[in-house]
Parts: sequence; structure tokens; C-alpha cells
Amino acid sequence: MIQNRLKSEPDKNNIEIAVIVLTYNQETILHECLESILSQKIDSAKLKIYVIDDASTDETKFVIEKYQRKYPQLIFPVFHETNQYQIGNAPELSTLKSITSSYVAFCDGDDYWIDELKLEKQIQKFLQDESLSIVHTDYFFGTSINSIFHLQARNERDKQKAKRIKNSFDLIQGNDIKKSTAMFRASALDFGLLD
Repeated sequence: MIQNRLKSEPDKNNIEIAVIVLTYNQETILHECLESILSQKIDSAKLKIYVIDDASTDETKFVIEKYQRKYPQLIFPVFHETNQYQIGNAPELSTLKSITSSYVAFCDGDDYWIDELKLEKQIQKFLQDESLSIVHTDYFFGTSINSIFHLQARNERDKQKAKRIKNSFDLIQGNDIKKSTAMFRASALDFGLLD
């Protein structure tokens, strides 16, 4: 007898993605980051966006509060009174430890996503292969020269280097996976290593 081993469609109510946005003094550009996240088309999961301000000295806090008022079910602000990065702490670590989402993605406040299906594509990879701990995308570096914005793709050597990452030790030794391209299975995060 042959059993049907096809998995049923994932239940969106049971899958949640936490997007961690780390920001510091990015009042003029943070909106691009947040809009790129809010524009994501996700069919397979619910979304929560944690915007962590590492004690900005500009108006970043007010930008975050404006978005939180507009999207109270999606945007969850975290405000540090003391700049954690300057005292040697990872500003996002306490938030990472407290979330209950199944998956964690990152988009720093000075980055933005250009593919509105980025999160959906990554979730689908995880659903297809339960052995995966991290899924990442390619990226471009943006530069402004004489007020003209240019996108530069990474080179083939760096792409190959990123493909060789197999475990946490590989990530520590150096890699070419940029945080804002990555999504992690939350159960695979090693908080002992992160501490």
C-alpha cells in the first residue's frame, strides 16, 4: 500500500516570522526599511516587526512611534536608554531571547528589501526542508555618487563563500551572509554562542 506523504498546506496561524530591525540614528532612512518589510506578501505566516532603537540621539524614536501607531498589530518598538553596542552588548540579543516566533529575519535600519516575496520564498524553503537552519538571499550594495544611486552586485567569490556555511562555527570564522538577507529557524539559534 502506498501512503500519500504530501504535507497539507501550512496553517498561517501557526507560523510566525519575527523581523528584527536594529536602528541607530537613522531617522531619514528608516522609513525605507520599514516600508520594504510592510510591503512583504506573505501567504504562509504571520508577521511581527520588532524595531530596536539603540539609544539614538536623533528623531529615530519618533519615526518608530509613528509606525507603531499606524501598525499596532505589526510594529513592536524596543527602546534602549543606553547604547548597547558602545558598551559591548548586542542590542538585539534580549529581544531575540524573548520572542516566541518560529522564524527570525533581520533587516537593519539602513537596509531595505527589494523583493516583496523575500519572506515568503524563505519560509517556503524551510517548509520544504526541515533540516535547514538558515536561508539567505543575494544582495546589492548601494552607493550614491554625485547624487545618483548605484547598485553593485557582490562578486562570485563571495557568493561561493556564503554557500559553504554549514554551522555556527563557520559563521563566526567569517562569511558573506549579510544579516539583512538572512532568516533563521528560531529553534536553531544558539544563545550560548550568541552570549
